[in-house]
Amino acid sequence: MARHGFRDLLALRGEQVQLERTRASLLAVNARLAKRVEQLKSNDRCIQRLIRRELGYVRPGEIVYRFSSRPKGRMSWSAAADR
Repeated sequence: MARHGFRDLLALRGEQVQLERTRASLLAVNARLAKRVEQLKSNDRCIQRLIRRELGYVRPGEIVYRFSSRPKGRMSWSAAADR
């Protein structure tokens, strides 16, 4: 073995464990994404929800209500109660 053989072996085993954890995590992400792709390919309602949420599309005759954020300088009810 090399000069620091045992230490190097331990370091490599630690790195292997970390790489296996990363691989498992990436496989789980990949499985979720593959499931999502299949949903988008086969489920029209899923596609419709995505389009409406991401692109803001609405059906003819629908009314969209948009609320602005709270103006600066105004307190929330909980912040006012704390005073």
